[in-house]
Amino acid sequence: MYALKEAAEMTGMSKSTIFKAIKKGTISASKQENGQWMIEPCELHRVYPPLNSNEVNAEVNDENTRYDTQESAVNHRGNIDELVAELRGTVADLRRRLDESETERRVTQEKLTLLLTHKPQGTEQPVITSKKVNAWVWISLGISCISAMIATLLYLQQ
Repeated sequence: MYALKEAAEMTGMSKSTIFKAIKKGTISASKQENGQWMIEPCELHRVYPPLNSNEVNAEVNDENTRYDTQESAVNHRGNIDELVAELRGTVADLRRRLDESETERRVTQEKLTLLLTHKPQGTEQPVITSKKVNAWVWISLGISCISAMIATLLYLQQ
């Protein structure tokens, strides 16, 4: 694992650039009890390429020397195979969930489209049309009103 200063030296970046990447979440790092940031080499080089590939190869060789016996290398390989199988299962599960989510989204979108464009049948409002009234009806209505007014006036004069 690299300290912040070592990570900067390995990539040719400044310590502040590496620290900003950690704070932004671009690079994963862990903070030690003494407050020092520690970064995995693979995590660092995932974002920033190594300054000198010979240094990286030397570090990989150091990692490989940990497996001094064939038995420990086989155990390590078995653990890796288990992790790969678990990750493949997780990826398959996530793909299945994504497909289900996409199907559900399409169905919901179709329902919303139907709701927004649907015109119910049989519940149309009746159109009110005005009927033409015969002219004689209006004339007789007018005469009736005038007659009523004359009768009221005559009654009030008595």
